Amino acid sequence: MFLLKDSSGKKSISYTMMIVGFCIISLWLTVSIVAKIGHVDIRQFSGSEAMSYFSPLALLYFGRKWSDSKTISSTEVPEEGDQK
Repeated sequence: MFLLKDSSGKKSISYTMMIVGFCIISLWLTVSIVAKIGHVDIRQFSGSEAMSYFSPLALLYFGRKWSDSKTISSTEVPEEGDQK
């Protein structure tokens, strides 16, 4: 399975899903400029439908990134002489 690497360098399914969703929405926006390609009718671009598709993907990625950063920072043990 092909997965993209996130900002920490790890392969991430949530990051891959977010990027694929963004590409699909961008393609829909670009293709919706024309009303018809051959025999295929192109649906008009809808910002609300696009955001209802993209928002859960973005929230999944950024929520996971936020929770991972909280987990990493809370598990760090201060060394002797360090005070928080």
